[in-house]
Amino acid sequence: MNARNILLASAALALAGIGLAPVLVILAKSLLFEGPAGLSYYQRMWESHRVWTLLGHSAAVSGLTTLLTLAAGLPLGILLGRSDLPLRRVLTALFTIPLLVPPYILAVLWFNILGRQGLAAAWYFGLPGCVLVLWSVFLPVVILLVMIFLKTVNPRLEEAARLTTGWPGVLRGVTVPLIFPGVLLAALLVFLLSFGEFGVPMYLRYGVFPVEAFTQFSAFLDFGAAAAATLPLVMVTFGALALERVFLRDRTYILRPIAAAGGPAVLALGKARWWAFGLAGTLCLVSVVLPFAALLGSVSPASMREALARAGDSLVRSLCYAALGATLLAVLGFLLGYLIHNRALRFWRSVDSIAVFLFALPSTVIGIGLMAMWNHPATGFVYGTPLILLFGYLAQYAALTSRITVSA
Repeated sequence: MNARNILLASAALALAGIGLAPVLVILAKSLLFEGPAGLSYYQRMWESHRVWTLLGHSAAVSGLTTLLTLAAGLPLGILLGRSDLPLRRVLTALFTIPLLVPPYILAVLWFNILGRQGLAAAWYFGLPGCVLVLWSVFLPVVILLVMIFLKTVNPRLEEAARLTTGWPGVLRGVTVPLIFPGVLLAALLVFLLSFGEFGVPMYLRYGVFPVEAFTQFSAFLDFGAAAAATLPLVMVTFGALALERVFLRDRTYILRPIAAAGGPAVLALGKARWWAFGLAGTLCLVSVVLPFAALLGSVSPASMREALARAGDSLVRSLCYAALGATLLAVLGFLLGYLIHNRALRFWRSVDSIAVFLFALPSTVIGIGLMAMWNHPATGFVYGTPLILLFGYLAQYAALTSRITVSA
């Protein structure tokens, strides 16, 4: 094995050791190391009625969030990606903002808008509030992916279709069917991300599996019950990615940008141009501008000084850890992406699958796995230092930098 392959294999082993091993430790420790008691946790969980309540809650949050993001994201992606909609670049940037902010922050902002009492506040704490927040957070995922996949459509096919029908017929008969595998991939991604979301349901006091796993581990120090609660998360993530690999991966792999003279045809909205702009602008105003305007309106110079005085050190640490984590992710992602793109080693597909699996896996599972693996006296040099945070970053987000490297 030459030096290049040794380096690439080391990167693959690092991903497996940092990300996959902690997940396996959870399962092994709960089933083997705990003895017969380990199996009893799983038995009690599946025999109780609470597991079905949690499963119903998780499915409701993920299903409704996915349906609503598709219903709004597909037309918005087409409007922002292919039409002559006014200020579409500005709207695209605004719609992307919630994706860059922790969902927990948006949940707090909406709580400040709706108030602490009254019918709106009572409605907010529960399923409607979770769906509202997660819809605004993950809507840009569908919008951006639709805009990207629209660039893979051969414009000559659309031009040929326009000889017999207008743009609505072209979209229904040509454009949307061609990018449909990519739309399904976006829906699958939104479903997994919302299924594993922890911060929003915890804040809104709505029981789902990630919150249950975290509560059992942190509040009751019951590792066996926490491991049992993570099993459905792992199973759903693995099953969804298995479906993606069997039915979608080969179909989405062929979706690549097409270079064409003059570029794709622009969807001319005509008289509906300003109506469409009004609808898109209203949606942006409600889902993005309103909560962040409420945040800015509540901030004063005195509160900013107090926040910096109390949390200034935390802010500096967060920036430093983020910068170091991003640097390590860029290096690891480049090596993994190079390995996958060039198929340099036989197990390149497994590397890609592990990275995507860890990205889709709820952060609660990865966090509990890292604690189970490294919370020992002999490994205190990891668990008691920022290394444990960096390991979490690398495990969760290596798929992003590796996929970007592959596409570039």
